[in-house]
Amino acid sequence: MKEEGRICHSPLEYRNEDELMEYAICHKKEQSKTRCVKGHFVCNACHISGVDRIIGICRKETPKNPVEIVTGLMSEPFCHMHGPEHHIMAGCAFLTVYKFAGWLGCI
Repeated sequence: MKEEGRICHSPLEYRNEDELMEYAICHKKEQSKTRCVKGHFVCNACHISGVDRIIGICRKETPKNPVEIVTGLMSEPFCHMHGPEHHIMAGCAFLTVYKFAGWLGCI
């Protein structure tokens, strides 16, 4: 699987030591070992911003196939191939379907 940066889609590089880096979009500065080979860095807050969007979308979904929910989430512009969004997508889709099936009364 090819890893690419979110800004220019150049390959990522992993440095041995943390370095203070600034995200060009929000200008937040953080220590990191990861950036693309062109020097672009994405701060943690921006990197995980899609997670909140996934939860919001799932809360508005109506009962259907979880595969359809995941497919819809993957087509959203905030969803990046190597972003943290992919770690929670399937679980959120299944919980959404379970909730509407009456199996999760507490969510």
